[in-house]
Amino acid sequence: MAHSKNGTSEQGRSFIERARREQIVRAAVDTISEVGYARASYARIARRASISPSLISYHFADRAELMREAASSVVDDLRRSLRDATPNPAPYPEVLAALITHNVHYAAGHLRDLTALAELRAAGMAPADAGPEKGRADIERLLADGQAAGEYGAFTPSLMAATLLAALEAVPAVLAREPDIDPDHYAAELAETFRRATAPTPATHRTEDPR
Repeated sequence: MAHSKNGTSEQGRSFIERARREQIVRAAVDTISEVGYARASYARIARRASISPSLISYHFADRAELMREAASSVVDDLRRSLRDATPNPAPYPEVLAALITHNVHYAAGHLRDLTALAELRAAGMAPADAGPEKGRADIERLLADGQAAGEYGAFTPSLMAATLLAALEAVPAVLAREPDIDPDHYAAELAETFRRATAPTPATHRTEDPR
């Protein structure tokens, strides 16, 4: 449970206090996305939120607390969206395609948030279970389970998971660098690439030697 420096719990705060904290966190995320983690000072964040820097100090014990909450807010939103987007139950290839498609569309609509999260991860401010290792483990388990169900072909799940994760982590940078890319096309092409890479190999039928 989050506490401010005066010991107030999240549940104990008034609606106005919670709204103010959310406003500051949002301003912090936008500021980090624009100028980077190192330059996201109280003064810059306060200017974006149209408040005084002292008000940030009232709501957050220090800059580290604010930065950790900014990272958590982005991670929590991303996780909620993934839970809502992944079909369950469904054939494993459909789950994988939905995961890829959702990641691309989420990145297209949340470039600021994901840019800030990358900065916060690099600074060690993101939640411990929000790093690439957690994502890789989840994807590896999905691939291994799909193989066990006979819905995927023969490949090493850990290597395929690492490859897929690298492709997904590159999406925000690609979209930011090439704003004319159609997210629908990008998602469809990436999903098809991994559908082919994970598909079962058709059985080879031998023709009997007539001799």
